[in-house]
Amino acid sequence: MIITQSAKDEILKNAKFLRIIATPGGCAGFQYELSYTNESGNNIVLEECIITDQVSKQFIDPITLDFVEELGRKEFVIANPNKKTCGCGNSFAA
Repeated sequence: MIITQSAKDEILKNAKFLRIIATPGGCAGFQYELSYTNESGNNIVLEECIITDQVSKQFIDPITLDFVEELGRKEFVIANPNKKTCGCGNSFAA
């Protein structure tokens, strides 16, 4: 996993960790869910500020996480070189 400095800065402004999990959904089969948390719990720590569960780890390892702040747009962007996108653009197949 690669995390950009802008993503790391945004996470640490809001919480200790960003939890990223892959859940069933969308038209292609999976989608990423992101949430801030201050506790790692039973999650796996992938980077100093990223956690996930054991099942999602395989979908998280190859990603690059960035944070983009532009006029009218402020969001995390996930780039996964292994994913096959769907028609809606909000989910992926592994």
